[in-house]
Amino acid sequence: MKRPHLAAFAVTVGLALASSALAHGSRSYAPPPSDRPDVVNVNPLDLPVIDQDGRTRSFRRDVLAPGRMIVMNFIFTGCSAICPVQSTVLARVQDLLGDRVGRDVRLVSMSIDPENDTPQALKEQAERYGSRPGWLWLTGKPDDVERLLGGVRALADTPGDHAGYFLVGDTASRTWWRIDGSAAPEDIVAKINRGEVSGN
Repeated sequence: MKRPHLAAFAVTVGLALASSALAHGSRSYAPPPSDRPDVVNVNPLDLPVIDQDGRTRSFRRDVLAPGRMIVMNFIFTGCSAICPVQSTVLARVQDLLGDRVGRDVRLVSMSIDPENDTPQALKEQAERYGSRPGWLWLTGKPDDVERLLGGVRALADTPGDHAGYFLVGDTASRTWWRIDGSAAPEDIVAKINRGEVSGN
């Protein structure tokens, strides 16, 4: 049975996110509601980010362009714990998906330490893990990154406390799933395939 106070809290958070987006000149992303614990209500903001090649992109209109499945994780280049593990997993996901990466699937590694993670530092990480076109490593202005991380439920007090999971998103249905950070690459690919077919 749902707890009334939790339901009210969820509604309050959703309204707050929508108001924040409108206040910054951006339409609410309006994700579909869900009672499933693995479905995450996110509100990607339309703010600039910088990729590993130094190109400025719009986070929502470009990085999360409609028509793609997204696999996102949260990293910082000084991390020696879960970040290298997740990057290795994404490298394997890239291999399993082949030429689908960049066409109908995009991989996104978002820095949660933009003050230290320059495009050049991210490019070195991208090269270390064999990143190919379709796998973006993103940083940006600290204030923008903080707001973006808040919108996708990945804001942390310090880089060391950052989210240790993957987000898989269907930009067509605007549905996002949280997947454990220790998931096997094959599990992530399976979620991508199920999401594309049914949105579930």
